[in-house]
Amino acid sequence: MSKLSKKSNRQKSSLKTKKKTGFTLIEILLVVTIIGILSGLSLPFYSRLILQNTISDTAENLVGSLRKAQIYTIAGKDGSDWAVNYSNRQIKLIRQSTGTVFDIYNVSDSVTISSLSQVVFSRPSGQPDTSGTFNVSDDSDTKVVTLNSEGVAGVSN
Repeated sequence: MSKLSKKSNRQKSSLKTKKKTGFTLIEILLVVTIIGILSGLSLPFYSRLILQNTISDTAENLVGSLRKAQIYTIAGKDGSDWAVNYSNRQIKLIRQSTGTVFDIYNVSDSVTISSLSQVVFSRPSGQPDTSGTFNVSDDSDTKVVTLNSEGVAGVSN
């Protein structure tokens, strides 16, 4: 064989082995459809998770505010009793002597807190003027915040 014919045979064989790269329209549509179905199925689970986290965050913030108010009272911070107030969808940490609000936590519209308006901690013991349970809930889930007569606060389901 001549050199010219060997060269043309190599070119033909290299053309046969080259493949086109890329995706077909059907492959792209199939992937987009699968992603759409998976995201449509996961959306209710995701929204439920967000709502549960909102309830837990609100309950934990309420407990944190109660503990902070008690600690400030026992420590005699600013020479005042401290209180936690819930009104207008806000949990507030308040210095009783001046009525100054120090911390505000905005409660989500989907969450309700029942049985709580204000808890005042008295110096020097840090005991609350009220004790009991406060329900932090939405339509499907409830967390119970308990405050005992010694001022110990905690969350339970």
